[in-house]
Amino acid sequence: MAGEQLKIALICQDAEALEPWMLRLAERICSASEFDLSGLIVRPGQAPLKPRGAFGPWWTLETKLAARAKPAAAPEFEAKRAQLPTFIVTDTEALRSMALDIVIDLTSEYGEGLDPELTRFGVWYLDFLRAHVGRDSIRAILSRERLMDINLCRQTANAEAPETVATATLNTKFIAAMNHLYLCEKSVTLVLRELKRAHLNKAVKALGSADTNTLKPLSPIASLRYGLHLVRDVIARIGHKIGAKLGIRPGMFYLQTVDGKLTEFDPAHMTPQPVEGNTYYADPFLWIEDGETYCFFEIYDYQTLHGHL
Repeated sequence: MAGEQLKIALICQDAEALEPWMLRLAERICSASEFDLSGLIVRPGQAPLKPRGAFGPWWTLETKLAARAKPAAAPEFEAKRAQLPTFIVTDTEALRSMALDIVIDLTSEYGEGLDPELTRFGVWYLDFLRAHVGRDSIRAILSRERLMDINLCRQTANAEAPETVATATLNTKFIAAMNHLYLCEKSVTLVLRELKRAHLNKAVKALGSADTNTLKPLSPIASLRYGLHLVRDVIARIGHKIGAKLGIRPGMFYLQTVDGKLTEFDPAHMTPQPVEGNTYYADPFLWIEDGETYCFFEIYDYQTLHGHL
């Protein structure tokens, strides 16, 4: 059992046109010794994920200007694709013969139409991949939520309702299309982590019931509010960049240090480390080597817009 691979299949809209983040997930699965990407499952005729109504054209503009996905390099997946079997989601007998451990639904259908009994650990899906894409992001932006949760859920034969397998919390971006792309890209790490955990434990432990509430459509007023919010945020960011060029450091971070035991230190007696020039210090971490403790941190330059350790 220790060397047994997890047999995994992916549900997608079009097996020949996977999005970059889906390709990255497929590549990571193919390159991991613990997993076997056994096939692709398609939903014929499924409508693509996109906003409806008046917001649709604006979403397209956002995607082109601010949320272009980076191309994915997937050599191992591409080498395997020609021999990879592709099935229709309703082809129950063919899917049963594959003896799959996990099916991951990368569409907005949340595993619908596929019998969970065909898998050992259920049909997994990501809860932000809704048919009306971007709705979660816009609501988070309008409510000023600085963080957003993405949930990896599953449907099993033994559970009446979907279960949450894992949750990740991410920073909310100020542009809806950019935020959605960010959620997609970060979900790759979340899925891979839980696949490795399932392989290691030979089981999947649920955190609880998944939220199955359906979001209401965005109202015209909400769309207008989002547009005004975006314009205001863009103007503020332009102002910050102008200030940075002039030597004004908005939101500057700096470090403080202190000697002593971790459990006994007092923040009030820490020594500030001065920040030089048009830069800030951030994200420190400690490294012990040959009995010496070193502190590494980022130095970010507002003028060049680049950072280094």
